[in-house]
Amino acid sequence: MEEHSRGAQTQGDRGLREAIETYRQLRDELSRDHPLPADAMPVIVGPLSELFELLVEQPAGFFARREAMVRRIRQAWRESGAILDPERSEAVLDAISRVPRELFVSEEARELAYLPTPLSIGHEQTISSPLVVATLALAAGSNKNGCVLDVGTGCGYQAAVLSLLYNRVVSVEIIPELASAAAARLRRLGYTNIEVFEGDAVTAITDAQRFDAVVIAAGSSGIPLTLLQSLKIGGRLVAPVGPETGDEQLVCISRTSEREFVRGSLGPARFVSLQGVAARASRHENGSMTRLPYCFGAPILTTQSDTE
Repeated sequence: MEEHSRGAQTQGDRGLREAIETYRQLRDELSRDHPLPADAMPVIVGPLSELFELLVEQPAGFFARREAMVRRIRQAWRESGAILDPERSEAVLDAISRVPRELFVSEEARELAYLPTPLSIGHEQTISSPLVVATLALAAGSNKNGCVLDVGTGCGYQAAVLSLLYNRVVSVEIIPELASAAAARLRRLGYTNIEVFEGDAVTAITDAQRFDAVVIAAGSSGIPLTLLQSLKIGGRLVAPVGPETGDEQLVCISRTSEREFVRGSLGPARFVSLQGVAARASRHENGSMTRLPYCFGAPILTTQSDTE
């Protein structure tokens, strides 16, 4: 059993697994004893129908499920119409294909690990969907000789993916139980280039620390200046920005000089809220998110100073 806290969500995971197994058994028995056309099989309808279908039909082994997950991410990127750097996107897909996502969730949730959905990890936090994790990594770029700051360790999955794209990962988690569990898990799985710290990243990062990329996996009303200033020139910061309710954007910011930044949006997003001194305000007053240009790992063409 993984070390992190379990709550009502894991009970729901267990119930879903039981429902899935019952459905599979009934489907297999029905097909074996009374062959029927596919359209005569039971159908799940509603907003979860596609997810349920993927779950029921997913391959038996985790490796095969991981391969299917990578194919879905590649297809989603292709269908987005974004202009992607092939070398960078393939590097991210290779990294995410090498991380055993099932070992970053509870035993009860492992059946769900490779579905295109976030999952609860306790403490009102989630492991982001595979597509979101891959997109964050893609937008941040990769640097085999560089160092990336991962804000919001959670279960450690994002840090593990980033560790295959960067020489060093500094990961900060404000919830003590999640920080200690993630650190132990990453050590056990052999991720030796990741350092996990407990605390508030906004106050924990010193003026002297500089990173080639900053990945923030929790939403706030604006980018904390401390984290923005921690970027090296040429580095990228990726973070969800927007109000508690309503639209928020996954914002990508590149530092072009000591005082100048270029920013754009990867599109609409929905994340849990950043905790600590930069906790998200209830309203986002300046409305700037609606004016941001779209980007998706491609060059951002609109330049403006950003010192939020």
